Amino acid sequence: MIQQNEVTVMSATRRKVVVIGAGIIGVTSALVLQSEGHHVTLIDPAEPGTGASFGNAGCFNSSSIVPLALPGVLGKIPKWLADPSGPLSIRWSHLPRLAPWLYHFLAATRGQQPDRNAAALSRLIGSSVSNLEPLVRAFGLEHLVRRSGHLLAYRREDAFNPNDLAWRLRRENGIPFLEVRREELAQIEPALSGDYRFAIRFPDNGFTVDPKALLDGFLKAFLSIGGSFRHLQATGFAITGSSLTGIETPHTTLPCERAVIAAGIGSGVLARFLGEHLPLQAERGYHTFVPTDLRLNHSIMDADLRFVATPMNGGIRIAGLAEFAGNGRPPNWKFASALHELGRGMLPGLPDDRKCASRWMGSRPSLPDSLPAIGRSHACGDIIHAFGHGHIGLTAAPKTARIIADLVGDRPPSIDVSDFNPGRFARRRH
Repeated sequence: MIQQNEVTVMSATRRKVVVIGAGIIGVTSALVLQSEGHHVTLIDPAEPGTGASFGNAGCFNSSSIVPLALPGVLGKIPKWLADPSGPLSIRWSHLPRLAPWLYHFLAATRGQQPDRNAAALSRLIGSSVSNLEPLVRAFGLEHLVRRSGHLLAYRREDAFNPNDLAWRLRRENGIPFLEVRREELAQIEPALSGDYRFAIRFPDNGFTVDPKALLDGFLKAFLSIGGSFRHLQATGFAITGSSLTGIETPHTTLPCERAVIAAGIGSGVLARFLGEHLPLQAERGYHTFVPTDLRLNHSIMDADLRFVATPMNGGIRIAGLAEFAGNGRPPNWKFASALHELGRGMLPGLPDDRKCASRWMGSRPSLPDSLPAIGRSHACGDIIHAFGHGHIGLTAAPKTARIIADLVGDRPPSIDVSDFNPGRFARRRH
């Protein structure tokens, strides 16, 4: 049963809302909107939670406030690209289409922009698990969430430099972290390879033992309180004057007063229908899931190679890589195999039986400054953008859903959302 004081307050004006996209952002937004008394229809041509929301690393990382665009990062890219097991891959034939994204990425590294972007991310995800807890309590999903912290593991202690910009940004934005020496590390994570000599522990982070089950739980709750899901593809917007009147689909127009674009990588096409051109790129990620009874107490990231091992129901998921190859190209499964090898290097007890392991590839919706697009469309204020969360979709979903509910209800959002303005680098075409 919904606890009003925990989940929401009833909206003064109840509206007919269509949420486009049944990933974690769309489902969570639909649930909060329906809880407020709106009449919500969630649409997606695919099954809910079968995109990036299915295959992510499962982490709720409040510490992930450091934008990828930092001074000096461009100098690291050649090394990453040269390493077959490195955290970045670019298909060179895709480079011309990636150029606008890279242009804005470079701009985001300059001046005070990294500080501003980190502060914005802190407002959005700085209390991720705390923001999530009312939802999981209200709908009986606590068993899917662990608040045991996250480890950033180093093979060399001197590789950790507390004076780096990334650590300054975390300190200035109130992200707590603890240094863990080798002896303590071996005690709290005995399955971890002895090659790791040092770690940083983020005590306020957490993870889910099953990202798909968590999304399905939110979807079931949404349907149980009167929400509707339909397998439909949004193909346009019906706008009369300055007001939204419906969502166009191949065979019908769904009447509505508000719409939320939360379609992940497909959101860029929907924004272009409105004349808004955002540098949204498909940042493809991979995972391998290894069935095992090997025990981990935290999700763990390798500080150098940037892959993550997360304990989940029935095994351990090894996730990572950022591949820019365009959307729709076949997966390059050598990356999933490489993750399996990296996982075994981190966790020597991980089974090597590839036949039992599963593999996955999905496309994160990535914007170059690491900030999602959250806010009203410049073409029609009744349409609200909620996409481009990149690596932080799961982490940011609870707060994003609250912001969307505020905007639909014509209330001031609970945090300053100006830095997430979809028009910050959109090129308007008429």
